[in-house]
Amino acid sequence: MHGSPTEIRERYRKRFGIEISYRQMRQTRIYTCTRKSHLRLFFVAVSLMPRDIWVYIHQTRLAKGAGNKLTLHLELLYFR
Repeated sequence: MHGSPTEIRERYRKRFGIEISYRQMRQTRIYTCTRKSHLRLFFVAVSLMPRDIWVYIHQTRLAKGAGNKLTLHLELLYFR
């Protein structure tokens, strides 16, 4: 690893966010046995929407402050 501790932390934070997105996508995934790739891609997009909507609501309604001083309450971000 190269970089300052802050850069390394940010790199891991972004990676952790990607992994969380995939785990949450699997929670809302539509199971199918179709071989049509366009339909399977559509199902993946649909399964990502609830998580994206929840994150949007969290940032716009549940967070306090604005701009760089935005305080996120991550305990409210659980997706079940």
